[in-house]
Amino acid sequence: MTIDKNSSYSKCIHRNMKGFVCGCQGRDTNKGPGILRSLRAGGLNDGKAEKVVDEATGKARAIDPENVLKRSDEFDFDFLELYMHDPFIGACSMDVTKVADSDCPTAYIGVRKNGARYDVIMGYSPKFFRSMTREERKGVIRHEMYHMIFHHIFHRAVAGTADQKLWNWATDLAINSIIGAENLPKLCLIPGIRPLEKQKDGSMKPASNPYADFIAGAKKLEASDYYFEELKKIRDEQGDGEDDLNVIFDAMGTMDDHDGWGQIDPETAEELRDKMRDIVERAMKKADRNNEWGTVPQSIQEMLRKMMSKEVDWRSVIRNFIGRSRSLERNSTIKRINKKMPYIHPGVKRPLIANFACFMDQSGSMADEDIALLFSELGSLATLTQLDVYHFDTEIDEKSHKVWRKGDANPQCLRTRCGGTDFDSVANFANRHDNRGRWSGIIILTDGYAPVMSGINGARVLWVVTPTGTMAGVRPGDLAVQMSKDSGKFKPY
Repeated sequence: MTIDKNSSYSKCIHRNMKGFVCGCQGRDTNKGPGILRSLRAGGLNDGKAEKVVDEATGKARAIDPENVLKRSDEFDFDFLELYMHDPFIGACSMDVTKVADSDCPTAYIGVRKNGARYDVIMGYSPKFFRSMTREERKGVIRHEMYHMIFHHIFHRAVAGTADQKLWNWATDLAINSIIGAENLPKLCLIPGIRPLEKQKDGSMKPASNPYADFIAGAKKLEASDYYFEELKKIRDEQGDGEDDLNVIFDAMGTMDDHDGWGQIDPETAEELRDKMRDIVERAMKKADRNNEWGTVPQSIQEMLRKMMSKEVDWRSVIRNFIGRSRSLERNSTIKRINKKMPYIHPGVKRPLIANFACFMDQSGSMADEDIALLFSELGSLATLTQLDVYHFDTEIDEKSHKVWRKGDANPQCLRTRCGGTDFDSVANFANRHDNRGRWSGIIILTDGYAPVMSGINGARVLWVVTPTGTMAGVRPGDLAVQMSKDSGKFKPY
């Protein structure tokens, strides 16, 4: 099919191509799809519409390439082609701001402050992008989008620079095995392929060290945690210190830049997690609706559905509970005008922070694995609000009390009780004269095996039940959620 530059098809491509550039820069994410919509409206089916755009992008690259290399929108065609031919990854890419960064050696996924909020950005080196074929460029874009999709930016919770370097390798091995060696530059770390190593003269040769040996024989499509643990075993066997690993890392390295991962403050991280979950959820719904997942393997599709179901459902219940509990607290003040009856009744002031208590069931029916799981879930709760944490069985262990604030290190998993279970011990403790009105929300972590609890005055109650527990012990009228049976086993890819 030829394209007349004066035809309505060509004009709509030009108009929407400019819109797509805006979408790549994060200003208008709805115009990229307008290219296909406009062509379809002109009477072309999907196949012909895509062919028109393919020809248009090919001609644009062929016209005056020296001038093209100076344009700020030089690689927008690559992002557009990804949107068209790899719908899930492309849809994720549409909501990520692209930044041409000459100071970056390769590429990265990160965040950037934009006024009072933060944007998810993908930075890339124009020089690096020019050194690759079109398929390799699209592979690098997929690579960065997978880092965002799997929230790797938040998961570098490993101690020490040496472990962080191994974690960088692990995440790259996980996602590159999805993308495939044929779609990536040769410097990428890919399970089943021996990595290259930079020589003193600048040339690249197959690496010969225990880490390279492992990568050359590693299984594909494993989670980053698997590769991380295997790499740590090698480090321990070799007795490699930080200096030893730095030498190997500088020679083998990674394709992209992971600096800054795991260094985001808890409140900002929670805001960005929400934004990234929204991006991925929208892309998943679109891919399912059109039955177009592109290059994403079926196993990864299923894993993403499980990940999104667990994360979104869990956090939405907790956030809803905390928001509703905060709404209970209100103080009258003459400094605010009552909106319904101005100057007749005082206004209402709500405190920004409400108090929450978390009671952890440590009775004999709670397995050690359940206790460990509940301790791990406390991390999710502490990112949302400050907690008073207590252990209990038939009575409250007041010596176990710990105030856990945002940013505190994860509490040590320990058991201080091992008797029967009496939920009334929680109710009696909360209703005690010196505790009455102390908390606006109470969270009970339990397996649910005990008689129904009596009432608690002045506080909402949320029950979080273990995967193998029962909801039969939940008091009618309280909010309750049961963890997925995969909660303790599922780990981010």
